[in-house]
Amino acid sequence: MKRIVLLTLTLTLCLAMVGCGGGAATLTVSQIPWPDGEETGYVIQDQDGNEIGTAEMTISRDGDTYEMTFDMVIGDSTDNILMTLNADDLKPISETRTIYIPTVGTYELSASYSDNQITVEAETPDGHEGPLTFDIPADSFANDEV
Repeated sequence: MKRIVLLTLTLTLCLAMVGCGGGAATLTVSQIPWPDGEETGYVIQDQDGNEIGTAEMTISRDGDTYEMTFDMVIGDSTDNILMTLNADDLKPISETRTIYIPTVGTYELSASYSDNQITVEAETPDGHEGPLTFDIPADSFANDEV
């Protein structure tokens, strides 16, 4: 069961990366199109239009990096993401995602990106998994950046 959870979380992170392969295109960031400290709020509704949760995304510069956060609350469940991105090309450096589900527990996924590889570790209610390292294309970006 642990391996299935870790594999599922890893595939979530890597899904966008797989679609990026095939070329050596690079992103040139001459000027980031958002102000430092940008915040965006969301209201989450069910299919009948009733508010069931909220989410907030922030991004701010910290020297040579950007920190991007995403915090979502639906009922008593939470999903929090903290990503560190290279300020020059927006390539991911690290990510921590913590998901809390009251009836199940807390899942924490940590990822680090280096030399065309991603290393992933997970803490689940069932214990620790990883680290697992996977090769990724040079032109990859993390799914949670999208």
